[in-house]
Amino acid sequence: MGRSAVESADRRAAASAVYRQRRAAGARFADIAWLVIEHRSKKNLSQQELAVRAGTTPSHISRIERGRHAPDLGVLSRIATALDARLVIGFSAPRAEASPRKAE
Repeated sequence: MGRSAVESADRRAAASAVYRQRRAAGARFADIAWLVIEHRSKKNLSQQELAVRAGTTPSHISRIERGRHAPDLGVLSRIATALDARLVIGFSAPRAEASPRKAE
């Protein structure tokens, strides 16, 4: 992939006014929301269709896509499978702390 999570979030923010609004409004799970929306849109699926494929409800998908609900790993895995995607989980340091501090 080559991009850190921060770079990816910055790229999404630059590309999407909706994403910027959600992130600025403090949507706690905006990054997950954006990824679900992005992949669902690429597959031309409605929330209803994704919900059926993932074994959940359209309202659950809607809450996830609004960034107001954190799906558990089981739900994320089912969503990824429904979208023919691979679920990848990782950590990255905040931009300001990307390099280790030197001891004084």
